[in-house]
Amino acid sequence: MFIDEVKIWVKGGKGGNGCVSFHREKYKPLGGPSGGDGGKGGDVLIKADRHLRTLINLLKKRHFRAEKGENGKGNNRHGKDGSDLVIKVPVGTEVFDGKEMLADLIEENQEVVVARGGKGGRGNARFVSLRNKLPRFAELGDEGEEREITLELKLLADVGIIGYPNVGKSTLLSKVSDARPKIADYPFTTLSPNLGIVKTEEFSSFVLADIPGLINGASKGCGLGDRFLRHIERTRVLIHMLDITQSDPIQKFQSINSELKSYSDKLTSLPQIVAVNKMDLGKLEDFESIRASLMSLGYEAFPISCITQKGLKDLIKRIYTILSEIPSEFEKKELVYKEYRYEEPFTILKEGSLFIIQGREIERLVKRFDLENKQALNYFQDILEKMGVNHALEKVGIKEGDTVKIGKASFSFWKEIKKDSSKNRYKHSFHLFGKT
Repeated sequence: MFIDEVKIWVKGGKGGNGCVSFHREKYKPLGGPSGGDGGKGGDVLIKADRHLRTLINLLKKRHFRAEKGENGKGNNRHGKDGSDLVIKVPVGTEVFDGKEMLADLIEENQEVVVARGGKGGRGNARFVSLRNKLPRFAELGDEGEEREITLELKLLADVGIIGYPNVGKSTLLSKVSDARPKIADYPFTTLSPNLGIVKTEEFSSFVLADIPGLINGASKGCGLGDRFLRHIERTRVLIHMLDITQSDPIQKFQSINSELKSYSDKLTSLPQIVAVNKMDLGKLEDFESIRASLMSLGYEAFPISCITQKGLKDLIKRIYTILSEIPSEFEKKELVYKEYRYEEPFTILKEGSLFIIQGREIERLVKRFDLENKQALNYFQDILEKMGVNHALEKVGIKEGDTVKIGKASFSFWKEIKKDSSKNRYKHSFHLFGKT
């Protein structure tokens, strides 16, 4: 089964918690805090693997979670980092977060991190200071990133074979390459794209893709045409096959090109070589009439027979000449860097006597401490003071007894008289004390 699109849920590993520990050893009664840091959670990565041809391996399992980091330990021992989780996909897979493309994996072993693991918490040994020589708290590890991503596979082929069903596309692929697609005398024998390598000279070759038959309305999904058309977006040349034994091949040619244009203007800009197949059953004068009509439209045509293999060498030679004149899209692809956008450290939303503080960093901080621990709460309050949160709350009119909410934690706000030792006087400062 050929699967070219799938949605999966990924989550980075949680960071390990920091450890609260005190060194205990004979003859060292004042060993001090010795809690180690927690390990970092593992990342989730998407990696391109040339041995894969489809995304079918992601159908049964769609939830992926990287390993957690280990908690810190006593005697200043840090927890082990969680192992990264690598999800392998075929070369040519595009990775999306909603409508934003995260990566286009066009090379073997190319990879992208789609969910970062959480940072490990610091142990109590990291919080020793002149003000607090015996910290009895540690940080909790961060949660890993979590998201749903979409994987879309677009085959990496130099040349794509297009045309109506049963014109001989799979037969052509089997005759000129090492591919062995299913071949039968009924429409839609090919239900998924096939790839083959065409050797032109001793050290040169190109990749040829057989695209399942297109019909009217293909660009809108008829016959799964929209799913098939995506696989020729990366090609540099198209072989448009016609069957000389079918009625009005020029009308069919124009119909397919109309579907290409409806799907993407890029497809109609690709060079097209027309291969008129089944010449062993047709007449030469009919081919000349078709070639004259195609020449008036700006296309060159080759008479071929996939059964007798007549004309195939001339067709492949011409294709290779055109390819040598067109640089690969990926050879001239430049790295695109995202523009950095400044993000406010926090914002305050007022709803009556409720003040909601929002911001990625401040919401992450409130999760890192056990606020039931008085020392941890005091440390967290000092951080808020340094970030300017208390001053900002005063500016928007907060009063004693009002409620402040950060993430899922709620606090009551009140003033504390705090001595300023440097100036030997007292001053007012604002603190968040006690969960409500």
